[in-house]
Amino acid sequence: MVKDVCAEATNVVQCLMGKASHYNPFALCERIGISTITDKPLQKDGYLVCSDGLKLIFVSSNIQNQHRREFVVAHEIGHFLMHQEQLYCCSNVSVPLSEKVNSSRQEKEANSFATELLAPATELLPLLPNRSLCFSDISFIADYFDISMSHAAIKSIQCSKAADEVLLCYESGRLKWYTTNGSQEFKNKIPKRCPIDISVAMTSTYANGVWDDLFEGSVHQEVFRPYKDKALILLSGIMIDSADWYNS
Repeated sequence: MVKDVCAEATNVVQCLMGKASHYNPFALCERIGISTITDKPLQKDGYLVCSDGLKLIFVSSNIQNQHRREFVVAHEIGHFLMHQEQLYCCSNVSVPLSEKVNSSRQEKEANSFATELLAPATELLPLLPNRSLCFSDISFIADYFDISMSHAAIKSIQCSKAADEVLLCYESGRLKWYTTNGSQEFKNKIPKRCPIDISVAMTSTYANGVWDDLFEGSVHQEVFRPYKDKALILLSGIMIDSADWYNS
């Protein structure tokens, strides 16, 4: 359902802007007559307001990172194209399991639209290797689409050609979100507290005895730290079948 709605919205974008490898959300706003306001320190990441013929997207001035600003704008465009409400206020819109500000379905749809707008799957798939991903692959993809490493990592894992991969994000030692390519259901097996010391963790290593609830035997573990208190952990190996979790 989410994919169907997003596909319809991206088709509208292609009709308006023409086919492209990716789209600038600010240029798209100009094309569809939405004004963007970015100089107000808001409590939320972004707002979409449609009232009395006005179409406005507010992005908090507290967001300094340009990639994140673009994602917030793309997210709000998704609400405009897919949902007919007059007001949306959104927090943490650049993560795949976002806070339930509106309905979770609508937030997932807006996030999916934003990731597809900025890094279309049809353009991404030829760039993905026929093996498990590394952060060097993800760095290339981030540069190619001019998006953040977090965004590139999320999109790459969700489209990955390898089956047994998971991307975890820990912030201040606590699990913030995770994503996979959808081949496994993790339930409650992912540690809520980071089981490794990020401050001394090697960039790339093979870990044993750390992720035993998720993988069998040795696990390839890569760590990327976009910010001091935030860590992306990319894991690949022989994943335990989800049926075994239910029976354990």
